[in-house]
Amino acid sequence: MIKPSCKYNGGEYRERKRLREWLIDMINSNTVHGLRWINREERTFRITWKHAGKPDFELEKDAVLFREWAKHTGKYKAGEQPDPSTWKTRFRCALHKMPDVEEVKVPHSLDHPTEPFRVFKILPKTKGENYSFKTNCNSTSLSNLCIYFLFILHFFSVLLYSRTSKVLPQKITSLKC
Repeated sequence: MIKPSCKYNGGEYRERKRLREWLIDMINSNTVHGLRWINREERTFRITWKHAGKPDFELEKDAVLFREWAKHTGKYKAGEQPDPSTWKTRFRCALHKMPDVEEVKVPHSLDHPTEPFRVFKILPKTKGENYSFKTNCNSTSLSNLCIYFLFILHFFSVLLYSRTSKVLPQKITSLKC
């Protein structure tokens, strides 16, 4: 069974951080050129956003964040052909899908002559909204999902029996969750 938010790695599932948590860790690490807090208290940060077609574009400097996200999500492995435009597109789409991150429009930020950038703000989680940014691969919710799946399987096997008038199937219990 494929486990949500988990990544298969060498015979075992390991947890994959969600974008919000991963991004905050990356900002705090100070290891990615052009990625930094503008105001930590307001949770605004900037990302260097240089176009890959520019003559001064450097893969190892200007696409590090996007490459690291592609690695983290399993879309890029060391040794493959680099594709910074695709990495950036996937990162941008993931960022825009997040309900608690919004882009802060800064006039002419993408026109900056040496280091074009975008600014984003991480919004606080509101009460009542249940964001699960960390998923334990062996959590109770996965066990419940497995039980639900077994129930559905049994239901359809009984339904199939009623239509075919064959032997009633035994309750499905042999599957391990």
